[in-house]
Amino acid sequence: MSSFDKIIGYETVKQELKQISDMIHNKERYEKMGAKLPQGILLSGIPGLGKSLMARCFIEDCNLNTYILRKNQGSDNFVNTITETFRLAK
Repeated sequence: MSSFDKIIGYETVKQELKQISDMIHNKERYEKMGAKLPQGILLSGIPGLGKSLMARCFIEDCNLNTYILRKNQGSDNFVNTITETFRLAK
């Protein structure tokens, strides 16, 4: 069962995310074909459409490390948190 089976509908979006996931898992094969991995993914839409669920399913399918940032502190502390998170991710 794919992580994406949790999502009902959005077949086109799911197919694109599955393709990117496959590129992550089989990087060498795609590099031989000259394909390049996207530098980022942007999911947009009104609240409640399932963007967060799609992102979680994509991350799960790719077995990627994740870092979650929430702005629940003052601006100075939040900037420090962002800086530290980027340091950890590097």
